[in-house]
Amino acid sequence: MSNKEISPYNLLQLRLKVESFELNSQRSVDPVAQFEAPLGEAREQKQDPAEVLAELYGLLEDYAPAWYTLEHHQKAEMALRVVYRL
Repeated sequence: MSNKEISPYNLLQLRLKVESFELNSQRSVDPVAQFEAPLGEAREQKQDPAEVLAELYGLLEDYAPAWYTLEHHQKAEMALRVVYRL
């Protein structure tokens, strides 16, 4: 067997190692931690969540992606009304 040829057994072993690594990597990710850094950055930049929501709403209305239905539009408007009443 040359250096370029890999036996099916070795391929299986390699695949099992990769899958094991991927599973272990997924388990070690804290779902909350992935959002803490962006929230911290937003706080540092003093971004008002209501302003961010309004900006996102504007983008959705301007670009109107195919998945953005009337129901989405109504939910977004309701969220803006609630935020700006507070």
